[in-house]
Amino acid sequence: LEHAFELAPFDAELRLLLSRQLLREGKLKSARTVAVPVAFSAHAGKSQEAAQKVVESVDANKGADALDAVNKYFEEQEKEQEK
Repeated sequence: LEHAFELAPFDAELRLLLSRQLLREGKLKSARTVAVPVAFSAHAGKSQEAAQKVVESVDANKGADALDAVNKYFEEQEKEQEK
């Protein structure tokens, strides 16, 4: 994921995937850093909401809430793809 992120830092979904992995590893600050551009992007759509929740939760030192937010985003994406 980190290598893919280096190759395509513009990809919002990839940023959220990496952010989720970093949250799982307990690397809250790194997860926040990866999510910030999506959180403040005017073009990110639904991923923007998830990224904003990651940033807000990490800022509040609530890593579990940040992970829940990004997991919920990917669960919703999977449901939409199944339709």
